[in-house]
Amino acid sequence: MNNAIFLEDAAFGELMFYGRGAGELPTGSAVLSDVIAAARDLVLGKTGNLNCTCFVERPVLPMEEVACKYYVRLAVDDAPGVLARIADCFGSNGVSLAQVIQKGYEEPVDLVFVSHRVREGQMKKALHQITALEYVHKVANLIRVEGEEQFGTEAG
Repeated sequence: MNNAIFLEDAAFGELMFYGRGAGELPTGSAVLSDVIAAARDLVLGKTGNLNCTCFVERPVLPMEEVACKYYVRLAVDDAPGVLARIADCFGSNGVSLAQVIQKGYEEPVDLVFVSHRVREGQMKKALHQITALEYVHKVANLIRVEGEEQFGTEAG
């Protein structure tokens, strides 16, 4: 079985690359490897192959001390003052918010937050207070947003 990819660009026109397929597992592995390499290049501001994929020695930290950004999605009642009370819980625990989005029109609605870098312990304390609020149904998602900046221990 042959596979093909067709590219078109103003600089080089139309190109088609084709050849025998490697099968789904080798292809999946190669694609994932390419995605990881591209992400590394973006983070490091480089292009092409890197000569060294060395790791920097870092101490293992308790999770409460690890700092990163967070994506948080809450299912909440759509009522006046809900956002303000939730934001107060974040703020009183030292969690600074970079983005806030409300999604949906039917109860419960989704409130989506993206934080600035914060220690996990602070985020957990804030979410503990938030889940105790009567109009918060649940924490639907909590996702760490990691990049090269997560390696430091300083929040902010």
